[in-house]
Amino acid sequence: MQIINHSDLEGLWAHAIGLEGDTPNAIVTGNTISGIIDHKSGTDEAGVFFQDNLSGDTVTISGNKFNGGDFLGVAIHPDDVATYGYQVDATNNYWGNAEPDFTSITSGDINHEPWWMDSAMTLPSTLIAVFNGIHTTLEGLDIANNIDTCSTHPNACTNLYFEKSISGIKMGRITFTATLDLTNGTTQTFLQNLGTYMEANAGSMKFDASTQAEMKAAGAQIKMYGTDELGYTDDTASIIVKDDEGNILSIEDANYPELTDISYSSDDGGTLTFSTDHFTQFDLPGEDQTTPDAGGNATLSDDTPQVVVTDPDLALDLSIADGTDNPTIDVSAFITDGTGTIPKIDINSDDPDNADVHIPATTVTGPADWDGIIAAPTITTIDLPVVSGETLTTSVAIEIGFTDAELSFDNAVRILLPGQAGKRAGYSRPETDFTEITNTCVSVDNQTDIDADLVGVREECKIDSGLDLVIWTKHFTKFAAYTQTTNSTSSSSSSSTSSNPSAPVCNDQKPGSAPVLLSAVAGFNSVTLTWSKASDPVSYYLMTFGTSSGSQTYGNPNIGGKDTTSYTVSGLSGGTTYYFKIRAGNGCMPGDFSNELPAAPSGGFVEGVPAGFEAGVLGEATKSGELTGESIGEPTPTTAVINAGLVKGIESIAKNKSFKYIFPIILIILPIALIYYFYKKRNNSSS
Repeated sequence: MQIINHSDLEGLWAHAIGLEGDTPNAIVTGNTISGIIDHKSGTDEAGVFFQDNLSGDTVTISGNKFNGGDFLGVAIHPDDVATYGYQVDATNNYWGNAEPDFTSITSGDINHEPWWMDSAMTLPSTLIAVFNGIHTTLEGLDIANNIDTCSTHPNACTNLYFEKSISGIKMGRITFTATLDLTNGTTQTFLQNLGTYMEANAGSMKFDASTQAEMKAAGAQIKMYGTDELGYTDDTASIIVKDDEGNILSIEDANYPELTDISYSSDDGGTLTFSTDHFTQFDLPGEDQTTPDAGGNATLSDDTPQVVVTDPDLALDLSIADGTDNPTIDVSAFITDGTGTIPKIDINSDDPDNADVHIPATTVTGPADWDGIIAAPTITTIDLPVVSGETLTTSVAIEIGFTDAELSFDNAVRILLPGQAGKRAGYSRPETDFTEITNTCVSVDNQTDIDADLVGVREECKIDSGLDLVIWTKHFTKFAAYTQTTNSTSSSSSSSTSSNPSAPVCNDQKPGSAPVLLSAVAGFNSVTLTWSKASDPVSYYLMTFGTSSGSQTYGNPNIGGKDTTSYTVSGLSGGTTYYFKIRAGNGCMPGDFSNELPAAPSGGFVEGVPAGFEAGVLGEATKSGELTGESIGEPTPTTAVINAGLVKGIESIAKNKSFKYIFPIILIILPIALIYYFYKKRNNSSS
């Protein structure tokens, strides 16, 4: 039986549908009934009315809308109630609102549960019990909430909040500012288990909504309580955003929310409040972390040894306090599967022995499981190779990057080792032997030229910068500056009558040919020279220069090993013409000088001598007669120092050949002086 949109029925008595007689198995459905008015003082007006109906208990009234609360939706005549005592099935109807007062809209034994809470008949009244149950469960888990207020309209829930406490102390609160539809069964299951998904601690709010897109995309207001104890007493605290897996998000990530309305109050031990356009995980920097300020500046110390970087457009200027243990840079926000593009990073260490590092904005690549943590430079130890006849001594060694593997960069990184100009340099990578860096940077010491220089297999070079040694590299690992000197050799005298040790013996012949200087390229207060190799035996190269042609004044006794073919002299005065030569050497025999090339660098006046150069260090060898003492027949010398091919300092009085002429003269003059002395004394006595 169906009466569609029946309204405005009025009379002495008014029944929209009268089941007044026996109606076995009747079905009343699909009706919209409103405006029923009687004239018996409102006692005989009904949407569906039962009277003299022996089969009332077989009738089904379902899917109807009874709009308005001024009439009885379903009523049984009192005589039927007294005579037959049946119950009418009136479930799944809409009764005018979500929570109707059934005592005023039904009469008799009417079964009305469940009912529809909305006129569209989409929200069953069973949801009331569901959301009331969720409310009670969460309260028992110290999560205060108002989800019970949404039970009658879960399809349009507003201002839903959850506030987590631990041992009675409030940790954090989430208030959803968007209207939520909580009717989805998955959402309801998620909310029933919210105690597992919601985490709130001092300085951290996590609402793992990965299983429910409706809530994940909802705007929310976040409150973090107890921030004073963490050291955050204003609204300048940096907020670190993470995804549901705990990975830090870059601010340019598609899932990074817009954070607005950040404010601070002193309530509840300090409360940081902010709004977000969708929900994820929010953290304040941990006790051992810091973040860059608005200008990109940050300082690491033992208290905060890690900086977290999330803005790809903000260059990081990082200072590391002396003594900081294990300083690190977290760039995980930019790293996916071991690779990503990071912003420019400048690292300056307060430790005078530690390195300063410049990383350009570039792509960095590590192992696929790399966590995005870059170890800042720290002083370390390194195993130098064993070279026969040579002594290798570490001046300084640093480790930077990723301890367990190598990090590589698309653009060159600059590592400055203070006070190490003129030293050799090398690196040690995981599972590889120590490798000397023999390439001298052909270009001047700047990013653009070095990037053009380091291509293909050429991935490292070195260059002196004043008193410092600069290594340009495309890899992070262990690096060292070190010295390499040739050991002195000596043999014992075969004569049993001599107690003096014999002089050093040189076994190497001089290099077979001189190197040829190919170019001298002037730069800013520097000159870069290239040459062709000399013929063996060669173990090092010595460079000299002066300020007039043919006059070599200063020398650097070791600018590189036998495979070195370029070197940059830094610390030269601009506008001055310098004249350069180079010669090869080995254990004790220097070779012939190369040709001479001039160059005049640009730049201003530079006081002093370039690092590694000294006056008079020209690679001249001591003559063999001076080494052995045989040419003068005097006792053999006691000491010989062979330093990078410069044989010098034979310390023996026998080296002064003029002594054998001076001694006879003294023997002649002394008697004459004595005779004259006594002659004068006698004359004085006579007078």
